[in-house]
Amino acid sequence: MLVDFSTKGFVKMSRRRSYRIIIFSLILVFITSPLINLGPSPFTLISSVKALDSTQIDKIISELPRDEIIRNESEWLPNQYEMLLISPDNSNFVEAAQVFADWKKLIGIPTLVVANWSDYAGIDGPEQIRNAIKYYYNLYPIKWILLLGDTELIPIRYVYNPDSLLIPENEPVGDPYEKPSDYYYAELTSNWDIDGDGKWGEHSAFNSSSSISELDYNPEVYVGRFPVDNISELHDIFNKTMNYEAGINAGDWMNKYLALSGISDYPTTSDMDGEDEGVLNQYILDNFVDDSMEWTHMLDYTYAYTPVDSENVLNLTKTTALEAINNGTSIIVYAGHGGPTSFAASGVLSTSDVPQLSNQNMPSFIFADACSTNSYDYSVQDSLGETLINQPNTGAVGYIGSMRLSWYLSNDTYLEQFNRGLTKLFFNEMFINNNFQQGKALYESKKAYANTSWFNRDLSVYDYFEMDRKSILSYMLLGDPSVYIYTETAQIFSPLFPEGIVAYEGGKYVIQIKSEFGISVPNAKLTLWSEDGHYRVFNADEQGNMVFTLPLGSRSYNYSLSAHNMIYYSGIVNTEIDNKAPMIEDTQIAPNKPKANDFINFNTTLNDYGLGICYGFLIFSKDDFNNYTYYPLIPKFKDCEYEVELKLEDGDYQYGIVSFDYMDNYNSTLYTGASFITISPAPQEILTIGISIILFLSVIAVTGIIAYFMKKKKIFVSSINIIE
Repeated sequence: MLVDFSTKGFVKMSRRRSYRIIIFSLILVFITSPLINLGPSPFTLISSVKALDSTQIDKIISELPRDEIIRNESEWLPNQYEMLLISPDNSNFVEAAQVFADWKKLIGIPTLVVANWSDYAGIDGPEQIRNAIKYYYNLYPIKWILLLGDTELIPIRYVYNPDSLLIPENEPVGDPYEKPSDYYYAELTSNWDIDGDGKWGEHSAFNSSSSISELDYNPEVYVGRFPVDNISELHDIFNKTMNYEAGINAGDWMNKYLALSGISDYPTTSDMDGEDEGVLNQYILDNFVDDSMEWTHMLDYTYAYTPVDSENVLNLTKTTALEAINNGTSIIVYAGHGGPTSFAASGVLSTSDVPQLSNQNMPSFIFADACSTNSYDYSVQDSLGETLINQPNTGAVGYIGSMRLSWYLSNDTYLEQFNRGLTKLFFNEMFINNNFQQGKALYESKKAYANTSWFNRDLSVYDYFEMDRKSILSYMLLGDPSVYIYTETAQIFSPLFPEGIVAYEGGKYVIQIKSEFGISVPNAKLTLWSEDGHYRVFNADEQGNMVFTLPLGSRSYNYSLSAHNMIYYSGIVNTEIDNKAPMIEDTQIAPNKPKANDFINFNTTLNDYGLGICYGFLIFSKDDFNNYTYYPLIPKFKDCEYEVELKLEDGDYQYGIVSFDYMDNYNSTLYTGASFITISPAPQEILTIGISIILFLSVIAVTGIIAYFMKKKKIFVSSINIIE
């Protein structure tokens, strides 16, 4: 807006009128003066302006929230079992099983021995065992089931799985309709004999009383078996498994993978490219194993298949295969024809070879995509799987294979059907989903297979459903299902409590589990236990980070660290009582002249020589703390520093700091007196201030001119033209 003064003439003005102008000017100055803010008033911070009554301070402290300090000590006392050892009711077996259960407890898997399963309801042994498992599953967070004995000691359930009704084929072992399966002990929710005809686990097509399956494909627990006949074999397999888990013979054998491939069918006019199992094994190597392990692929192959051009691909011979096994290899995968006692391709391995194996303290995990190699219910002779798992200190630590004839389909381009589909999904679970515990990988792959479009296809068009069910029901695990399979050379843990480090009762520890080379260890377990019965397991996350709190009381704890591809570590830590109050050091405030609506940062140093700081609070009040507001202090990345950022309205405040450690010991600056801070009003917009100043100065100028001319009794008054 422009103001144009153009002189038009002289006008007389009365004294009264001149006074009015002066009064108007003063009023305008009065109105505009609050808009003129020349800056905030000086910042005021006065320490110890008023000491508070200790009763008043104690009341404030009692009202501050600190839920984390409230501990449930009972969490350290009961045994929340995760694993059941199903044993024959034999004192020697039970005593040996308890030693193994104690070991599992040390590595973070609380384990219970159950030998009285015959006391549970059921029409036969398998149903009594299953009901015992269900009882404990409903009572504890049970994940793992290990059956201690051959099928004569721990009976197996025979499931109605009449695949030979659909495609006539002679089973090499056992009945063509009733097939053995420990899956019965993994799937705990179904009836399994809805129609009461004694045919367990029927498909809906054979269920005479309803149109639903008698079982589902979502098992609740992971099941394995030690197929031993006597206490000597049980001791051997316990020792082999414990030594394997402890990593007593760590070496590069843990990073080796051996694929053995045979020929299922040679090319014919109806199947021009034949059935080379090298296709399946190479797919697994390329898509799942890749460069995570040092692999070798030995294979027989037809003229229709061209192996990968690699120095790691060799012709399959018994000599080279046995040499690789004896030198130590963590994982062995066989795909091809088989029988109860052998891998058929090139006669590569049979039960007669097992006693001569020399992979001492380097037992392998073996997956056999073949027929009948795991028929451990066959009483005439031990199967290949049984022989390998029961071999002392050599052979296998885990064996997965079919208990009966296993099916494949020609031209299975996507490797999704029957045994190939399950095998592919198993190694997807292990290497892609990181399920390296052998039992978990098996049962998760069964779940995955049951959820495929192939398994859920339209049976009216393609009715090989019993073959599909057989892949789920017949592939069983011999071995401890909770065992982690090595995929690289095991490393050593960095000690959690180095010698000389003091721990405190009730202490909360935020740590990262690392190897001796400073590399974080994902999903590690920390197990702590004491002679007076305290026991607890803590689990790290994918980055190895872990938070744990020790219970109250001064005592000595044993502790262990365990994880995939790590050597078992054990140590001792002693805890002391902490009754020292935390320390509150200097407090910094920024900006140093705070105004209303500013973000004000309060930074303070809190320290504790015992358990560490649990909570810190900044307390504000305007009325001597009769009413107050608290703000939690947030720990910064820098040790011992805590801060909070907030906005305050203008006014005068009292404030103080309160700090708690993990034993609820506390300290407060309020005991020595509250500090005082003044927050200035917020400034107005700069444009408004500028206009106010201009108007103010203009009024003063005009008033001065008028006063001057009034003194001479005459005044030239301009006509004022406003130009927009």
